[in-house]
Amino acid sequence: MKDNAVLIPKILKALQHPKRGRQESELLRTRDAAAVTDFLKDASKATINVEIKIPIAFPRDKNPDHLMAMLRDREVYGMSPMRSRQGRSSFKAIANRHLEDALIRQSEWTDCSGDISSITWTGPDSFIGGALAHSDTHNMQYNKPGNLLVGSTSLDVVRSYPDHRVVRPIVANEGDKENANALESMRTTQSPWLYESVVSTAYCELNGFSFTASFDKTVKVWSASEDGSGMTLRGTWPHHEKVNFVATSPHHDRIATATATNGNAVRVYSFDNNDISLSPYDEYCGDRSGEPTDEMGNHAKWSYQPATMQWGKSPGVLDFLLVGYSPRSIAGNDSDVPELKKNTGEICLWNTANKDQIFIVSAKTQNVFEVIWHPTQPIFLAATSPHGPCDSTKTRTQIRIFHQQDTGTFTNVKTLDCPAIDVNELTVKANSLVECFVTASCTDGFTYVWDTARGDQPLHALQHGETLDNPDPDVPLDVGDSGVKFAAWGRSSDRFYTGGSDGVIKAWNLKAATGSIFVKNIMSISGGISTGIFNEDCSKLLIGDATGKIYFLSID
Repeated sequence: MKDNAVLIPKILKALQHPKRGRQESELLRTRDAAAVTDFLKDASKATINVEIKIPIAFPRDKNPDHLMAMLRDREVYGMSPMRSRQGRSSFKAIANRHLEDALIRQSEWTDCSGDISSITWTGPDSFIGGALAHSDTHNMQYNKPGNLLVGSTSLDVVRSYPDHRVVRPIVANEGDKENANALESMRTTQSPWLYESVVSTAYCELNGFSFTASFDKTVKVWSASEDGSGMTLRGTWPHHEKVNFVATSPHHDRIATATATNGNAVRVYSFDNNDISLSPYDEYCGDRSGEPTDEMGNHAKWSYQPATMQWGKSPGVLDFLLVGYSPRSIAGNDSDVPELKKNTGEICLWNTANKDQIFIVSAKTQNVFEVIWHPTQPIFLAATSPHGPCDSTKTRTQIRIFHQQDTGTFTNVKTLDCPAIDVNELTVKANSLVECFVTASCTDGFTYVWDTARGDQPLHALQHGETLDNPDPDVPLDVGDSGVKFAAWGRSSDRFYTGGSDGVIKAWNLKAATGSIFVKNIMSISGGISTGIFNEDCSKLLIGDATGKIYFLSID
């Protein structure tokens, strides 16, 4: 309409034509000709402010492809009734969806040390897991075993291992403030051991070993039994600080770790089967992760630390390690990070085959929340703080898509705007040779969905309910709450799953029409969802919650 004012009389005449149907005329029943003329003039001058609205998906039970109806059609029309099923899914797609929607709860294991932080499948029926533990000087009276777990779905058992622990420190009172853990009576009644949080787990398909990373400043190497009935410690890799991440690749046996420190926070171990504990490693350091100083040159109370880490997945980038850095307080106090530095950070990429750093051309110095690789292309995505021209009231984070160029460098080629303040999980699902679905699950209780072929604004906002986790009422909910912590695709792009702090696992069909994408609630539990993982064929699902429970679901 812009710059087409000459069309206004023709449009107005068409709207007033006596042969217009009643339904079309009803659309303008509250506007006279003068009002319509003024609107068209504003449109021709491009002065109309059109607010972008994201369709919010609410639960609405709809399923046009019932299995019994499909079976009747199959009997009448055969396997490929093209004319009779125009606009509907194939029999195979409907059957797969029906199987996925049949996930039911099989087992539940309780009494872990705290929030389940990580779960990894180590075989068809076996898994390892980690849980948070109360180890602060003010709450260590609640510290207990159950931070390191190995489980079996076939035997219906989960066992706890005590190896990630340290000698319980002696606690002193802070000035005039009395600390219950400093009392002699408390020290004599408590365990001499303090169990530390296990925050990351991984399994290497090539060498068959499992890995657990903990706040006790170690990564431990295990061989788990095939049925998940137990595991044996094979080696320990000491670090200088708390270990936040351990990552493996299905394409090689190099193991990456990252600690809560600046400087050489990232290590890549070359696995030595003959002497696992002495496996050699290389260290990596980001360009900005040297120790910051304040205006007076004194050591700052914060530093840039690894916040996320992923190995490359497609040919040509299998040896590449991608790390996102965020500004973090050294003492754990968020107020130590200066306000002007909170949206800063760094994206770093290394070729671990030769230790070369891969150059990222643009948009690489923002605070990084999460990164993920495209499954088949030399492309990665990063959820970062916003940068460049955008509406700061509506765009609070951005999902940046980086493509590898002919020169080998990576360039930011597309940016997706997100209204959430923090991103927990990213997923990507190819829907053509060049485009894909992108999802960002956030602390505000929504998962935002983009189709990269359809612009930079979300197509859907998948909503979860009221939180069960009792966040701090003195801070905004999207700051104090965990939001959506589980997001995963099913066997195809017809099924997408989310789990939030409302304790609900939801199934969605992102290819359905707006208003019909909600499929069903898979499970509702008494605690917020903290983590989850499907097995390879999506027939089994493990879920961890914020009350220290693990749930096993499968297709019955």
